[in-house]
Order: sequence, then C-alpha cells, then structure tokens
Amino acid sequence: MNFEALSQRELATILDVDPSSIGNWTRLGMPYTPAPKGQAGSYSAPVCINWKFGHTWAKRSQIKLTPLEKVAIGWLTGAGEPDMGLFAEVVRQAGAEPEAAPELLGFARGLLKR
Repeated sequence: MNFEALSQRELATILDVDPSSIGNWTRLGMPYTPAPKGQAGSYSAPVCINWKFGHTWAKRSQIKLTPLEKVAIGWLTGAGEPDMGLFAEVVRQAGAEPEAAPELLGFARGLLKR
C-alpha cells in the first residue's frame, strides 16, 4: 500500500475526478495533512479512498460519522477483515493514534451489522 503524500491534483488523477471534488471532500471532512500558510496540504490515497467509501455509505444510510469512522467503514466495506497493522497505519496517516484502530473497527463492524 502506497502512503506517499499526494497533492490535490495527484489524488484527483488517482480517483479519476476533477480536482475541485477533492477540495469539496476536504471541506466535508476528508483527512489531509495541512501545510504552512500559503502552501498546499497533502493527501494519503489509502486514507482518502477509504474515507470516500465510508462517506458514501454514511450518506446513503443517513448516519452522521466522524472522518475516522468513515475511514473505518470504508476499510471494512472494501477490504473485508483487515490486517490490523496496516489499518493502524491508515489511522495514523489520517491523523489519529494507531492504537485507536481496533476501537474504530469495532464501531464500524457494529454499524455494518445493523
């Protein structure tokens, strides 16, 4: 899995969307790494792809979730039972402590069983 820091344009190319979509999703809570004032932030493709899956699921389900919860939902709906170490790195890339990974996945599993 490639955790390379990407620009908005690079992420848009990977996701095959207009760069303005990335800006819109960022305003909706898609995780990114902010940069100093006047510079562009960066994105992690695994984090953003999972966030997008989770965001779409939450929107369809009419459930309000945090960005990290959306990442966890996306991870489970796209990858099935995850490698916890790999998911912990996704969580870290999303800006949280890797130790939060098991709790996030437990929460997401509970929602998906409803």
